[in-house]
Amino acid sequence: MKITANLLFALLAVLPVTGCNGDDGPECQTDADCTPPETCQPDNTCAYTPDPEANQAVMTFTDMEMDYPNVHGRITVDGKFDGKYLFMDYGGLIEFNQTENRTEMQLFGLITNTLLNVLVIRLPRDCPLSQHINFGTGGVAVGTLEQLELDDQGQEIDQTKLGDIVDGYIVFSEYDYNVGSPITGGGEVHFEPVN
Repeated sequence: MKITANLLFALLAVLPVTGCNGDDGPECQTDADCTPPETCQPDNTCAYTPDPEANQAVMTFTDMEMDYPNVHGRITVDGKFDGKYLFMDYGGLIEFNQTENRTEMQLFGLITNTLLNVLVIRLPRDCPLSQHINFGTGGVAVGTLEQLELDDQGQEIDQTKLGDIVDGYIVFSEYDYNVGSPITGGGEVHFEPVN
């Protein structure tokens, strides 16, 4: 995975978002009194209680091209991972690896100006349109969720695997492995965290 200094200048710091006012959250009687994803807790305050079992995400990507030299396009990866909300919307890369005869997709999400989440997906050379390409047992797609650390120049200094994609699918509405071909699609993935 290669990240250039150009990426650093496009990174934006992600600010933490809280749905509560004050220290203990607003008072509530039912979940309807709270702002999702918060729910009404037994002490009658609104709070978010993570579900560590919900390790899944839905993804869509548009305006991408095969072997485009820079991070580009529009992506959305929305779900939960290891008890935390996972949201990625920075952009991505799709490259054809001739040596291994496969396609590698990288979808990026900003955490801070030097830290990113990266969803890495490896696919066969030829992917059918409008058909599920499955992950997991019997599937031909594999993938990981990784965290990438950059230095002040935008160069990669560390990469950590957070989890494996163990189930799910990806489906393309446009796909061709030739340079410059448009790539659009989406899917759903299920993760197993790496401890």
